Amino acid sequence: MTYIDPRLQAIVKITNPDPTGKPLIAGAWRGQKAGPLHGVLSETVRTSEAMLRSAHDIRQSRHYGPAEMGQRLREVAGPTLVALNAATAKLKAQKESVRAQVSMLNPVKNYKDCGHWQATHDLRLIDWLAALPAGKRAGVLHEMREMPLVRLELAEALLRVPREICGIPDDLRAEIKLGLIKAQKPAEFEMLDTQLDQLKTTERALRLAVDATRETVGLSDIHTLAPDALAFSMAAEDPVAWLEPKPRQDVNFTPASAPAPAPAGE
Repeated sequence: MTYIDPRLQAIVKITNPDPTGKPLIAGAWRGQKAGPLHGVLSETVRTSEAMLRSAHDIRQSRHYGPAEMGQRLREVAGPTLVALNAATAKLKAQKESVRAQVSMLNPVKNYKDCGHWQATHDLRLIDWLAALPAGKRAGVLHEMREMPLVRLELAEALLRVPREICGIPDDLRAEIKLGLIKAQKPAEFEMLDTQLDQLKTTERALRLAVDATRETVGLSDIHTLAPDALAFSMAAEDPVAWLEPKPRQDVNFTPASAPAPAPAGE
């Protein structure tokens, strides 16, 4: 009996029947192969593979001239494009669900649950970080990304103040939040981390499927039948920054001028 590594069995790929084509590897599926997100992944892989098989058969046929071949390719790609657009909407809904979970696992106290002095203290810490020389600030931010508990007061301040005035990018803010959740609520984090991995694999599969369809029929049909999927596939990959809420437009903040104390550990 041949042994097959379970990690290889979990590999997600879109198979291209063309002898010159390579399998499109989306990653590995972590966790149980069930639930709405796995359904999105399965449908994405199934419809894109069916389209690639049909496209291969059409190109190999001697019965079609160039014009008719192009028309046939558009016909087989149509249902796939509709399915990919629907998959994009479902994927976005799943991401919103995970974002809500992260919000509920908020690892820091809100200001209403803190002392009256907390906001001023947080802003002083933000001022201290902003005033650091570039090299020192980069080192502190790297430390925050890897070990937020080492500078817990600063980590909590960065998460508690509005994102518009914290002075750090969304991806770092999200990673700090996940790091604190991991330290404070390890069981919940394990489930959340699995979901994030599954989302990453599903997103990658969807991008590959859209790219494969675009190579088959070009952009015009995708613009018409799958505008959401096309926009999604062309956007930059966003591993964790999307976990942060959308920015507000009504925040106006001027940092305090008083000297800021260094946080604990400095």
